[in-house]
Amino acid sequence: MPGSMPCRCDTLPIVNTERTLIDLLKKLMATGAGKPPAVKIGLSPTEINIVDLLVIHRHLTLKDLSRLLELSPPTVSVAVKKMEESGLILKISNSRDKRVTILELSEKAENLFREIEKYRQAKVKKLVSNLNKEEQKLFLHLLDKAVK
Repeated sequence: MPGSMPCRCDTLPIVNTERTLIDLLKKLMATGAGKPPAVKIGLSPTEINIVDLLVIHRHLTLKDLSRLLELSPPTVSVAVKKMEESGLILKISNSRDKRVTILELSEKAENLFREIEKYRQAKVKKLVSNLNKEEQKLFLHLLDKAVK
């Protein structure tokens, strides 16, 4: 037909795959174990990542957090300040260098992390509950391959 766009049939399967994946991700986010504990208290994804990193590393500086999160220091500083004000982060002066402040989680944040982990485990359990052991292994293999 004059003036019409040529058919790009070779890209159709990729578009369908992307659309299907988007739909599946929406369903994945909706599955679950109620409202996430972090969302209940208003934590942003960055703040959740900060909790996760401080659980792993125990003590970090703002500079360390910025590097690990791949975010600018001002962005991380805003999140840390909010978390400090809500009693989730403690700032400790470095005894060797007073210019350096060490960040660590408060007991309140550690309790929140335990709730977050329970929620994550329930969500994963629900996600794989309809898969047999072989399908679970294949699912994990394919997901790992997809995110590399």
